[in-house]
Amino acid sequence: MLAGLLWAAQAAPPDSLQRALTNTDAGIRQRAARELALDGARWEKWLLKQLGSGSPEEERALLLACALYGSPPCRAALLKATERGRKPDTQRAFALLVYGALHPDAGRDPKEDWKRGVTPFERDCLLAGLLGQAGRFESDVWFTLVSREPDPVASAFLEMGDLLLGRAPPPRREEPLSFSGRLLTSLLPQQAGLGGLDEEGIAGLPLAWRVAARHHPPRSLAALRAVPLADRSAAVVLSLLEVPESQREELFTHFRTRVQDPAVRAWLWGVAGDLGLDLAPTTLDALDPAEVVGLLHLALRDPTAAERAALARLPAARASFTGASSAEARFPAALVLALAGGEAEHEQLRQALEKSEPRERLDLQPVWKFAQRGFGEQGLQQEWIARWARRLGGGVRGFLDLEAPRWTAYALAGSTRAASQDPRLQPRVPELERIAHDHALDVSLHGDVIEFLLGGDYRWALP
Repeated sequence: MLAGLLWAAQAAPPDSLQRALTNTDAGIRQRAARELALDGARWEKWLLKQLGSGSPEEERALLLACALYGSPPCRAALLKATERGRKPDTQRAFALLVYGALHPDAGRDPKEDWKRGVTPFERDCLLAGLLGQAGRFESDVWFTLVSREPDPVASAFLEMGDLLLGRAPPPRREEPLSFSGRLLTSLLPQQAGLGGLDEEGIAGLPLAWRVAARHHPPRSLAALRAVPLADRSAAVVLSLLEVPESQREELFTHFRTRVQDPAVRAWLWGVAGDLGLDLAPTTLDALDPAEVVGLLHLALRDPTAAERAALARLPAARASFTGASSAEARFPAALVLALAGGEAEHEQLRQALEKSEPRERLDLQPVWKFAQRGFGEQGLQQEWIARWARRLGGGVRGFLDLEAPRWTAYALAGSTRAASQDPRLQPRVPELERIAHDHALDVSLHGDVIEFLLGGDYRWALP
């Protein structure tokens, strides 16, 4: 048995997974990296041994796997990849981005981390990553470091860090990269609305950001109803945060039956839950995951009201849980069963937990504990509810988890060949292309940077 365990600990991943790590497509490489990280205990020795022996593209995928797995040896390997050299390096640039976003020690010592970057581009990669750990920007040392070599991209990243911390530096309308970030962060509860958003000067910025931004003074109900609820303009549903309290129910009623896109519905219902609006079901025939998002957001504000609103959805949730074709599809139903279910629903969850595959079991275990109200501390229960709501793409966080990485990708790679070929970065936004690149615009680094930012592993640390 011991020999078998030792063999398993040193085994190499399947050939198909190893081939995926060397694929020409950055998305395939990084999905393979996530697979490695999920079973990191099994593949760690192989992973660490393989570092430094493959192509630059494979090396970057392996560094991402190290960061996602996060064991002490893997963290050390990622840190080593950020060591300062004498000239710009594609591997260091990518490592600094991933290090800033995922390494728990990134940003603790601003002066030392700043030295890792040889060029403004490499240091911008570090700062972009640290927006995923925005608390690191508490130190004012960052502003001193950036001021030594003025860089509009670094300044914009520091400004976003400030905004994520709840500070409110004056908007810089003359800097499109900075001001576009202000459009996004205007949705955060600590931030104020912005004026002059209908001016011609910002017309080149992405439509969704302009439409979703919190306007000051608020737009009229007539103006909001006139916005088409299709494509990127559908982000207008976030204007629920903008209008006076007396108009919110009326505007929600207008949006809730007209918005069709599932992601936009999740933004809408999440905000409605945050505001404590009436979350009566649109239909009793089927469970809408977006409405589940609303219930979770309401539970963070008023748990009793959320349970009452969930009760009407129990029959649909039971049917959805039984008939779902995948673990991901039945997860929203599991949350409703846990939120408002009784003994029969708890038994349904228990049986599913016992029969589930290991990965689904990791999802259902805390849901089962929540159903039993077994978290003990109220704060821990709230933390799990917020985590589930964010996973389902709800409210402002759901919008920012999609659009904030796009903003960062435009800033770091918007002018590159990889960006021109990626539909997620269309249309091109020349106003945001302020960075000075170290390498040719067609090198594979840029595809890896974009994929990391937009692939789901990178998110801003929202308050």
